[in-house]
Amino acid sequence: MNKAVIPYSINFLKSTIIMNEHSLDNVTKTKTYLNGVDAPDRSKSIVGGLSGTVFKLPDVNSGYPVAKLIDESGAEVEDFQRGDGYPDTRSHRLKLGVLVPATNCMVESEMWDIIVRNRELLSGVGIHATNILTPAPKFGNAEELENYKTVFNANLVEAAETALLAEPQYLIVAFSMEHFYSDLDENASQPRLVEQSTGLSAATWSKAADAALKKFGARRIGLLCPFDPRGLENAIGFFENLGYEVASAAGLGCASGTDVGHVPDAYKEKVIHERFVPVDIDAIVVCGTNLASLALAEKLEQKLDIPIIGINPALLWYALRENGISAPLLGASRLFREF
Repeated sequence: MNKAVIPYSINFLKSTIIMNEHSLDNVTKTKTYLNGVDAPDRSKSIVGGLSGTVFKLPDVNSGYPVAKLIDESGAEVEDFQRGDGYPDTRSHRLKLGVLVPATNCMVESEMWDIIVRNRELLSGVGIHATNILTPAPKFGNAEELENYKTVFNANLVEAAETALLAEPQYLIVAFSMEHFYSDLDENASQPRLVEQSTGLSAATWSKAADAALKKFGARRIGLLCPFDPRGLENAIGFFENLGYEVASAAGLGCASGTDVGHVPDAYKEKVIHERFVPVDIDAIVVCGTNLASLALAEKLEQKLDIPIIGINPALLWYALRENGISAPLLGASRLFREF
């Protein structure tokens, strides 16, 4: 019997996750899976449904599972016959690794809401979250924001490498990088490090927001953010650099990541009616992954006739559409119903 030993070296994890250059139908290589098994590598190249770029989807099944039947005496009765491998029983269609700030309580909740409401259409899709440690989660002023940025950036790649333990096929970076950077290249720099470190492609807010706004043909936007004046300034500059006109912007001046999650929907709705409805805009964009927006979108979009693009639904939308899952979904905002 093969006795598999699970290695824990991050370098080993990265080397085993990174995909080989061959197609699903022409398996010529093998890889060592995290359980120590050498098995065929059926990684494949796919074309992103939104980006049009080619990226690799790794094989996370062929080497699994190593299992054996053991009776009550501890004796090994039989080996499980793995054959060509078996998929994760719950995430057999698409396994998404989601990188979430440790203070965040909204990303998983909103994404799972969408998945559960559409359980038949999204059967086999799973999200697997890894916390990004932020020991100093305060960002109520410029100095605190700079400290938060330093800590966040230092721990982002480490969190991504930890996420590899679940063998995800695609990543979601669930954070508003425009909180830190208005420059497009700087904004993409940390997510780019994540992709380089893990060998996986990733959905980011910059990609998702731009793709969503383009789908609606939006040019003039209202911007709702939880940020302080410096963070709001960065966010406005970021969307302007993407080519959009920020007709109205509102920052909530939250003192920390935890505070963001406690702003009630009723107050967000008040801000939307007072700051955005009177202005001629094509879409409302809600930044901040701890600033829940899904319920607001479901309540207000039809009434206002304005799409509300929330960061968490948009990130999941981008990840699913990039990976060829294109069915319209209910209870998930206009973005999922129409595109």
